Amino acid sequence: MDNTLFNISELIATNDEKIKSFINSIAAWSIIGIIVLFVVIVIVVLALKVIPKFLKIGISLAFFLGIIALVVYLLISYI
Repeated sequence: MDNTLFNISELIATNDEKIKSFINSIAAWSIIGIIVLFVVIVIVVLALKVIPKFLKIGISLAFFLGIIALVVYLLISYI
């Protein structure tokens, strides 16, 4: 399936280089988003299981990391 996606992006790239860079940026940001989501889930699970009284801190930290990821995404997408 990856080869099919790669071949489609290569086929499009022969026509338009901007579309290829857009596809590559989508792939890169989906990987970054999965990593950030994993980190946020780990923080929330640790806050729930290990330190229940710091649950509010864990949730706010996860929310803060999500906002940082969104701001970085918007900055890079406009540059």
